[in-house]
Amino acid sequence: MFAASRDGQQMYLNVLNPHALASGQSGRACVHYRSARKILLARGMSHIFDNVPRKIYPELRRKVMDCFSSDRQFYYCQKGEKPISPGIQKAIEQLFMHYRLGTESLFDAYEEGFDW
Repeated sequence: MFAASRDGQQMYLNVLNPHALASGQSGRACVHYRSARKILLARGMSHIFDNVPRKIYPELRRKVMDCFSSDRQFYYCQKGEKPISPGIQKAIEQLFMHYRLGTESLFDAYEEGFDW
């Protein structure tokens, strides 16, 4: 992959070398490297709060929403429009375990994908 740009008379060319991405020829890993390893992504949380007692519902809902980068991201993920990463899945499961609630049916479905 490359990108070219012109600055007056000189032309600049930026290139990503796939052979140097993982190891990093300079002794450190390339910041653009993304692993091709598949991960388990969750989709949808339509019934996540069904068994939550009314007393702790507002507090738990806010804490679950705080696991995401924004409220908008939470709503996209709750509706299943965007996948939920393993890190966020684990954070949500830990919240439910902290409140001594079941974690068996938090997410609607699972799929394999890449961490890109």
